[in-house]
Amino acid sequence: MYFVLSPHIQDPSVNRVYDESILRITRYDAETLAITQSKATPHPLLFLTGLILSQQEFYREFGPDYVDRYHWRFAPVTGPYVLHPDKVKRGRRITFERLEDWWANTKPFYQHRFNPSKLTHVVIRDDNKAFEAFLRGDIHWHFLNRTSLWYDYDEEASIRDGYIERSLVYHQLPAGSAGVFMNALHPSLTDRNVRIGLQHAINYERVNEGLYRGDKRRIRTFADGYGAYSHPTLSARLFNRAKAGEYFNKAGFVTRDGDGIFRDASGQKLSFVLTISNRGDEITEASILKEEAQSAGVELIIEVLDNTAFFTKTFEKNHQLAIHGWNNGYTPVPVFEWELRGEDAGEPSNFNTTNINDDQLNALLIEWDTLTDPVLASDVAHKVQQRVHEFAAWVPGLTTDYSRLGYWRWVRWPEYFQIPRYFMFTASGVFWIDQGMEQETVDAQKENRTFPAKTIVYDRWK
Repeated sequence: MYFVLSPHIQDPSVNRVYDESILRITRYDAETLAITQSKATPHPLLFLTGLILSQQEFYREFGPDYVDRYHWRFAPVTGPYVLHPDKVKRGRRITFERLEDWWANTKPFYQHRFNPSKLTHVVIRDDNKAFEAFLRGDIHWHFLNRTSLWYDYDEEASIRDGYIERSLVYHQLPAGSAGVFMNALHPSLTDRNVRIGLQHAINYERVNEGLYRGDKRRIRTFADGYGAYSHPTLSARLFNRAKAGEYFNKAGFVTRDGDGIFRDASGQKLSFVLTISNRGDEITEASILKEEAQSAGVELIIEVLDNTAFFTKTFEKNHQLAIHGWNNGYTPVPVFEWELRGEDAGEPSNFNTTNINDDQLNALLIEWDTLTDPVLASDVAHKVQQRVHEFAAWVPGLTTDYSRLGYWRWVRWPEYFQIPRYFMFTASGVFWIDQGMEQETVDAQKENRTFPAKTIVYDRWK
């Protein structure tokens, strides 16, 4: 507890989680202890599975210089792979090696998993160059979630000739909260009518069709993908120019200038800065949103920042609108307090990037932390999502219920391909390397022999 509560780790979010979630730890003997949680939950064991455990001897030099002192040290872990200092090539690659005598080798849940003897992670700073390296065989798998990577490279020799196989794999993961986050404390966004108008002026349907070829779907609620905890009927407000205009008129923006942008009686333009990061498809996505918003009477000025600058600006609450999203992990229960706590509104360095602060919502969150009955908790979860919808500071974005992966054909997977609740294909450890197929593929390339092109859809978890 000393480690995770210390300011030396420079992670206020971790400090806060452990400070607020654990009431006490009771040690009975060398092998038995009890952890008492501060908050009730319908799934009390869930939190315990994610506890950060620290080996005391390793951290004997822990102090104010922790970040620098321990940056290149590999902490003792309970997992099947270790990282030795000589396997770290700074700025280039790191190689994890399998523990032959791993303690869990014979445990039923872990048998036949984590099969490769080595896993090497290579640093390639440009996405396009990383994909080119994958096509050459320099790296052995690559996510193909970007639409262009999935659709536009069928005729690449390594894919066409069957050396690389592709899979679309459905999963059962919650959607997260990707979308447009409005800073509700910014003077231009304090009026709820403006925020609702903006929700109707953001056209994610056009983004989906124009950029993602219809492969994605709209996130429905703030807790989408949590079974009974997800609101059964709530959905995102749709793009609608007439409704947008109706709400902008209520906020005092009643006339439109020569560019079609709404203005109020003082001549103030309905204009906002949309801050985005320079990664993936966000620039194209923002450009489509800008064009569509203008047709609804809103000017969006796109501000593109590198990832560090973007994170700093939004985390410090200096944005008007920002495209981003938070990932809630594998938990089957929604996590509300990170993004919705009213006491975090207006304060920097927390996850409430909409600066939402609503009395009804705050009361619901207090009640949420007292519930152990899943039925009662589901009812409160629905009310939380309804209140977030009514506050209207978050525009739900797009998500998928699957992931797409390309891999050289000697990387093999079980019949079901993947465990349904893993974000990273490699994290579950169910794949293995078929060395016979690897040699067969290498020989085929040398001899200009090919295999049938292979794209598989695994819909067991659909």
